Amino acid sequence: MTRRPSAARMAAAVLLPLLLAVGLAPAKPAAAEPPTLDEIYRQLGVDDVSASYVVLIDTSLSMKAGNLYAEVRNSLRQFFAALAPGDTLTLVSMAEDARVIWEGAVGTSPDDIAAKLPPEPTGTYTDLGAGIAAAVNALEARRDQPIASVVLLTDGQHDPPPGSAFPFTEGFAWQQLAQRAVRLEQLVTPLAIQLRGVNGATALKRVFPSAQVVKPHAIDQLTARLAEPKETVKAAKARSILGDDLRSSVVVEWPATLDSPSATVRLRSTSRHLPVEVSDLVVHTDSAGVQVTVPPGPFILAPGASTAVVLTIAWDARPMSWRPIETVRRPYQLRLSGKVGSPWAPVLAAQVGVTAEPSLAGTDVSGTVLEQRGSSTWWLATAGLLVALLLLGMRLRWVRLHPVPSGTLVATPLDDTQSGGSIPLRSRRVAILASSLGISGTGSVSGRRRGIRSEQVLSIAYSKDGTGTGRAVGDCPAGGSVDMQGVRFEWRR
Repeated sequence: MTRRPSAARMAAAVLLPLLLAVGLAPAKPAAAEPPTLDEIYRQLGVDDVSASYVVLIDTSLSMKAGNLYAEVRNSLRQFFAALAPGDTLTLVSMAEDARVIWEGAVGTSPDDIAAKLPPEPTGTYTDLGAGIAAAVNALEARRDQPIASVVLLTDGQHDPPPGSAFPFTEGFAWQQLAQRAVRLEQLVTPLAIQLRGVNGATALKRVFPSAQVVKPHAIDQLTARLAEPKETVKAAKARSILGDDLRSSVVVEWPATLDSPSATVRLRSTSRHLPVEVSDLVVHTDSAGVQVTVPPGPFILAPGASTAVVLTIAWDARPMSWRPIETVRRPYQLRLSGKVGSPWAPVLAAQVGVTAEPSLAGTDVSGTVLEQRGSSTWWLATAGLLVALLLLGMRLRWVRLHPVPSGTLVATPLDDTQSGGSIPLRSRRVAILASSLGISGTGSVSGRRRGIRSEQVLSIAYSKDGTGTGRAVGDCPAGGSVDMQGVRFEWRR
């Protein structure tokens, strides 16, 4: 009994080849992913640009409550670990006065820096003014580092001890300190973190008006808050590195001459760090009869790199001239346009706060193209043909005047002292030898005509003694004979 295939088997037989075809079909190449901010920072070498950080930490006794100081120390340790090894750091404790407890390059051991912090807060006052003054002092000593950040951490308000230079939250001392801050050459990113309680951290704004004052909603958010000045400083580093690159140019370098059918221009990037992208290239011309096409791109240029772009050029000079040499001069004026941007532009605008606007330079070129429209090739070909015909005619004439004789040459001595003989005439020139004709001496015989239409004769040259000085020359007509130096030569055809 024959088994009928089940519906499942029939479906599998139909669908399986389709699924395999879909699964094995070549995938379309995915579009290139835009670079991440970290990739851009890495290519820019942001960590190689040192920045100066000043961290002001409240070490008054109130910081001990709720294990706040221990949490701050742990967050600062993570903050130190995130800094670049070449960055410099100044740690300032604020209590009865401001003390620089550590200063130097960050290096690669954040635990060593964290160990410099006081193990416990013991101060009875919080002199925020003295701490901020210490930050200004540190930045004035590091004018060689153009980027800086000041971070203030406190849980209270300005509470100076007796005899402080900043007895109140405003006054002459604060004004002088603010004026010194204005004169700082660095780009300073100030951040004040109010850990809890009243908003004493706003004291930083009196000296650095651009300071951002934040309150972490929970102490475990302190690490994230401390990341903000680091990211702000990294963005400032990136901006300082990019500098003029944001307005850099892609220079169009034209060749010395533009000749059809193609010419090569070069696109050269003048940026030092920013990659650029050139697309939608078009060549405009007002010159009649000039057509130029160019690949539209895109062309990605690494910093300082260049690339070749081949133009296809067509000149409509005019029809060929009958003259052998005729040069047509046609002026041209071209302008190359296109879009110039950067693969980094979206990330830089959204996360670094700068706009990359590179442009094309050297887009215009003018000159005169020379086009040879003479018929020199035709003239040369014609002259060559005429010379060939002349040579051919001369050859045919020579062949006509020097025909190949036919028949037999018979030599008979007139004095009966020699036997004589005969030789067949089969080539244009035949040698006369004693061995072949039975006569002494040497000579030659050849066909000849005196004119193109003359009858053919045999031209016989014979020397009885075999020397050139005794040679006689004579012509023998067809069927006739000629006597030379005692020998009768007959041409029998």
